[in-house]
Amino acid sequence: MNYFSARCRGAVIRNTLRHKIEHGQQFPGMMVSEDDILSRTTSITSIFTNTDGYDIALVERLFGYSSSNSIAHCDIIQNEKQRQNEIEYSCQWSTTSNDRSGTANDNNLIAFQFEKFAAAYFQMENNAHYSRKPLRTALLPHDSDLDRAAALAIWSVIQRFMGDVPEPKKTSQPSQDFENVKYTPVMSKLHIINGRNVFKKTNQCENDYEQPFNWRKHLFSSMELIFPQQNAISPHTDAPDERGMQTRDATEYNNYQQYYSMFLSEDAPSNQEKLQFIIGHGILRQDIRDEIYCQICKQLTRNPSGNSCARGWILLSLCLGCFAPTDRFLPYLRCFIRQTYRTGCFVEYIERKLKRTLVNGTRNYPPNSVEIQASKTKKPVPIHITFMDGTMITVTADSATTSKEVCDELANSIALKDSFGFSLYIAYFDKVVSLGCGMYHIMDAISQCEQYVTEAAKEAVNSSWRFFYRKEIFSPWYDPSNDSISTNLIYHQIIRGVKYGEYRTTKEEELAVLAAQQYYIYHEDSAMNIDKLENSLVMYLPEDDIQDADEKSHERWLHLVLHAFRKKFQRNHPSAEQVKADVITFAKQKWPLLFSRYFEAFTYASPSLPDGQLLIAVNWQGVVVVGAEDDVVLQFTYPQISRILSMTNNRSGTEILTIEMVSGDEHCFESPNTKDIKQLVEFFLNGLRNRSKYLLALQDYFSNEGNEEWNICLNFKKGDLLFLNDEYCGASLRNNQFVKGENMRTGSQGMIPINLVHILPTICKPSVDAMDMLSRSWELDCPINRQVSLFTRHFAINREHTLERFAIDNFR
Repeated sequence: MNYFSARCRGAVIRNTLRHKIEHGQQFPGMMVSEDDILSRTTSITSIFTNTDGYDIALVERLFGYSSSNSIAHCDIIQNEKQRQNEIEYSCQWSTTSNDRSGTANDNNLIAFQFEKFAAAYFQMENNAHYSRKPLRTALLPHDSDLDRAAALAIWSVIQRFMGDVPEPKKTSQPSQDFENVKYTPVMSKLHIINGRNVFKKTNQCENDYEQPFNWRKHLFSSMELIFPQQNAISPHTDAPDERGMQTRDATEYNNYQQYYSMFLSEDAPSNQEKLQFIIGHGILRQDIRDEIYCQICKQLTRNPSGNSCARGWILLSLCLGCFAPTDRFLPYLRCFIRQTYRTGCFVEYIERKLKRTLVNGTRNYPPNSVEIQASKTKKPVPIHITFMDGTMITVTADSATTSKEVCDELANSIALKDSFGFSLYIAYFDKVVSLGCGMYHIMDAISQCEQYVTEAAKEAVNSSWRFFYRKEIFSPWYDPSNDSISTNLIYHQIIRGVKYGEYRTTKEEELAVLAAQQYYIYHEDSAMNIDKLENSLVMYLPEDDIQDADEKSHERWLHLVLHAFRKKFQRNHPSAEQVKADVITFAKQKWPLLFSRYFEAFTYASPSLPDGQLLIAVNWQGVVVVGAEDDVVLQFTYPQISRILSMTNNRSGTEILTIEMVSGDEHCFESPNTKDIKQLVEFFLNGLRNRSKYLLALQDYFSNEGNEEWNICLNFKKGDLLFLNDEYCGASLRNNQFVKGENMRTGSQGMIPINLVHILPTICKPSVDAMDMLSRSWELDCPINRQVSLFTRHFAINREHTLERFAIDNFR
């Protein structure tokens, strides 16, 4: 009742005031001239527009960075005289900008005033103006209790970040549970709080599979890119167990209200932690992104403090580099920016960040220290990329730069034609992580490195992280002769990997051949010089084999390499490019698991597979499933795969991957990367089918017509292996009803009707065992019946009702 009475009194006062204004009866205190308003606005705005955005020193004061901790591999030198000229120019602009007319874009945005948005969508008594008071309710309505609680907590953190309210005094001792997670990074805590949402919304990226895509490969154990042995690949990441987060449901913090209370009442968090708290919520919870932007804009509207405004614009620019508002609020935010900065470098800088985020999507981590330092100059960050042949190229990256953009730029800079399978890697301390060649954000990788430092309690050294460009996966049809530049890079990667133990072999004969090939390439001479070989032998052999080698072992290696050299090059004198191609072909065949792309997954309704976290490895041979103990639990080649499906569980929202075999078996997995796995496997399957020369007969076929050279129609039995003539391949079956081929069983040749055969996705002749398995698998008479069978079996699986399925869909 009191609230209703207050609203009524307010309405009466407003009507009375409106009547007096219409009759010229304004109170003297309300008669402020327009010039006074403009001068006040200019004085406040110029505090942070005179330096075209905000003062560089303010960033250092906020986040505690000094010139000694400059951006990795980059010295940012400020020219004080030039900066002074920019300040003077900015001052001249600020005194005249209010008299300018808006541009065409400004005219289009004029209807999207932030005040109008606030009047239409803000709840209760909330308005669009600056306030030092705590919020009673969120600015925007939210359906989730967690969103409402997060909005109130974010408002308090924004006020503290901008300096609008002081930090609270510590009043009580935190509980033992909170002490245990005191040094856990803010983003890790937010992941736990958000529980089920993390697994559903992590790495949801679709990519063009003419280039590899984003993924986070396993962590390795050396700054020299030393990978583990093939029988112990250890491909697990340091990322939190996302599936475990679904079941834990924030039990480490009891509930989210308790965590928010802890964060707001504990010893004053650093500005970096406040930034991670605000932006981390925007990254993980899509429904409160508009809320965050509205809170920042509210605090920037009619803010009497220039220092607070500058802090707010820093916060806004960093938010724009990580997540974008919804389409509903986007035009209002653009209008808000344009009204404050009508022209100049800062408006271009901040609008460019917004545009790039809209194009490349939401980040997975808040800004890192490198981004924050780069915000001082409002310029891209220089990133130095090392190639495996030792060369280095510098590229520039912003907050939205993806690994695909960097890989494309690197490939263009060195004229790399065959760029498929090359990926970007980051090395930090004893970790090496693949960033792929897709939509993974480069700055997220640096943020992960900094989070690793926090968790490991190590000293952060910017210059210790490095980027590499190297081969990650081969296509089944890879040909080293297609691109000499690609061949050279892969060759250097292999010999470097053999040298430092990344690629291992227990056969001394293989190491001797590799050493002989390196000698042949390096000296470009088919005549062996014993003295040269003896002096350079340590360059070609693994360090583990020569580190403690005595004179006798050295002599034995010398004879092994000499014998391998004479056997391989005494009669034949291939070019250096041909020898490099031989080295690559050997490595491709020898270490398929080390040239694989790995994806995190869990078993899903598959009793034959072990429970818990798995890894799905996709390589040129097929698909391999690796268990938690680094053992291969399942393996199948591409000819064994009938099709691969990706679907979403409507109740739980989890992504399900189903691999259907030609034998009728099915394997189901739960993974956040189901679409990526499906696209990569289908890319390989389609490429193999188009290039394949091998067909499998699905039923018996006999024809009496023929001639001496060619049978008009080829006779074959069900299960026969057919080989296409030179002028035909798998892609030819799309445009022809008959193709020329040979029956590998009888040796006869003739025309093959395409409706009676199945294209085997392979470029190599299948083995006898493989053909026997395929023949037994295709037991139906025609493809249409098999399609009906597959559909029926798939429908039955979807209608399955088990306690396990019910628990997965409904248990918290």
